[in-house]
Amino acid sequence: MGRCKFKCDGVSIFKAWFRLAQTRACCLIFLICWMLLCGMGVYLGPKLLMTTSTENDPPTGTPSHQAAIVFRREFPVKSHESVVMVYITHSQAYRDRLVTNNATERLCHMIRSEFGTKPAVKQIDDFYKHKETLPLVAMNFLSPNATAAILTMTCDARKGLEPIFDLARQLRQRIGQITKMPFFAEEHQIALLEGQVVIVYDCQMDNMQNLALMDAIVIPLALLVLAFFLRSLTLMVIPIVSVVMSILVSFGLMYPIAIYFKVAVFAPSVMMVLGIALSIDYSLFLLTRYREELLVNHRTNREAVREMLLQAGQTVSVSGATLLLTFVALLLFPLQTFSTIGVAGCISIAVSMLASLTLTPALLLLFPWFFRRFLSCKRCGRACCPCGRHAEITARSVAGSPPGVADDQKTRAVLPSKPEDPDAPVASPASASLDAAEVPNESAMCPQELHVRELQQTQQRSFWFKTALVTTKKCWALTIIIGILAVSVPIGVQIKDMRISYDLRMALPHGSQSAEALSLIARDFYPGMISPFSLIVTANASAFPQSDHAVLQPEYWDILQSLCKQVASASGIPEESIVSIAYAKGVPVDLSMAKHYLDPSTTGMLAETYRYGFYRQGEKKKKRTLITTMMPLLSFVA
Repeated sequence: MGRCKFKCDGVSIFKAWFRLAQTRACCLIFLICWMLLCGMGVYLGPKLLMTTSTENDPPTGTPSHQAAIVFRREFPVKSHESVVMVYITHSQAYRDRLVTNNATERLCHMIRSEFGTKPAVKQIDDFYKHKETLPLVAMNFLSPNATAAILTMTCDARKGLEPIFDLARQLRQRIGQITKMPFFAEEHQIALLEGQVVIVYDCQMDNMQNLALMDAIVIPLALLVLAFFLRSLTLMVIPIVSVVMSILVSFGLMYPIAIYFKVAVFAPSVMMVLGIALSIDYSLFLLTRYREELLVNHRTNREAVREMLLQAGQTVSVSGATLLLTFVALLLFPLQTFSTIGVAGCISIAVSMLASLTLTPALLLLFPWFFRRFLSCKRCGRACCPCGRHAEITARSVAGSPPGVADDQKTRAVLPSKPEDPDAPVASPASASLDAAEVPNESAMCPQELHVRELQQTQQRSFWFKTALVTTKKCWALTIIIGILAVSVPIGVQIKDMRISYDLRMALPHGSQSAEALSLIARDFYPGMISPFSLIVTANASAFPQSDHAVLQPEYWDILQSLCKQVASASGIPEESIVSIAYAKGVPVDLSMAKHYLDPSTTGMLAETYRYGFYRQGEKKKKRTLITTMMPLLSFVA
């Protein structure tokens, strides 16, 4: 009884794949599917660019993740607020002037009147709005030396960021118009837009500009390199189609993921880089093999496509699978930003690999009359001519000849003839006998042997062949290894001194308005006004079992004040930048005074200001409150 052996290797898989893919119906199905996916990418791709985010959710299970859940649950209003800020100051030459002038007041008034009724805007605050009624609050909108002012626009983000993006775009356009008016230009003042949403918007716009620049520079250069090796304008259509298909389809597949997960703002750039590089690289593997099978081995179109998949197709599959596994490792990162980069990379690699293994052979099999135009020309006999009629005539002329004669005629027809040089010197009999002894007689060689010999001589004259001869010698190999170590070791040692920076400005687009505004705000204000750090202080249920107002108990109040002082001393944060219901800008608030201010019958500027801050810092059950730290940017980095 014989044994049944099952062999499953790369060749068997691609043989089975070619038997399936060589049918015209299957090629048409591949082409139609890719066209439909491309149409989906055209519709969903641009939406992906506006769905990315710069926010990072804390890793699951960490204290910050638990705090984020509590913050969203207990402070729903505050957790869905986004602040857009207008920074106002003088230009560099007039930076010492006071900003409290008529131009600043008119600018703030125009912004309040034009944007205060927008659906996404909850409230607008500035110095001139609270100057008369709440002067203590109004001073928060001026820098200590009154050379800069800010206007804050609190927006409702419960309906998503798209309305706030539109609002920021309109506000920036309107501010640009106002700053050109005579009353503002004469004061030599500038107004810049800042905020988390503005930073995301600038990053997205910069990302789109970089993608356009990449399309205009990188793709033509890469295609020129590919054209140098293919030497066929008709074959260049395939890599161009593969690049476009890979980018659009991968963008379209990534958009549904971006709806439910926070995708990093630079994910589309990574996807485009991978799509361009892999599509052109895989096209180089496949099409050079296809060209070699037609020109050198004189196969038919179907046979050339088969050998292309059997040989170069395995290289593409192994290369793509290896690169795919490296991006799968990013999925293990706890941060959602990095894991979505892994997803984006996997999608781009898989799409580029599938496009190369399905779309490329489908196009070559469906349109052979177009892609084989590079074969030969009847007039010049050269293999790089775009005319393909000579190869067809040669194939028909040798079809009825005997096998040996047909092969000889076809080989001679395809190979260019080398005319004798009339100016070549005549060799002496001694040298002729020596050459005849060392080199085989060319007249005794068949045309196929002559062609192989010519290819070998061409390869031996190439740069890479000469480089391989040098690097494979032991002395040179040892020298190269020592040289690489001598360069890499001193550089690698410096890794131990590498410092990680938390400076947000390094993540912003260079030269953008948000980067400039953030640097100026860090100088004159606390960046915590844009995105403050919040500490959630929860009353212990066992210590306050039946109290509905645990935050107003003396024990809780003392702990809260002590905690504010400890945060300031341990972190180096100025006490003036810490705000809570028991600690207002470095000044402890007495519990009896706080209860007096919370009494609705108490009127006055201080009572109204405290009540406003109390209900924003505490949740409705009065068992939790926030400590808000407006942390200076440079102190945080240090």
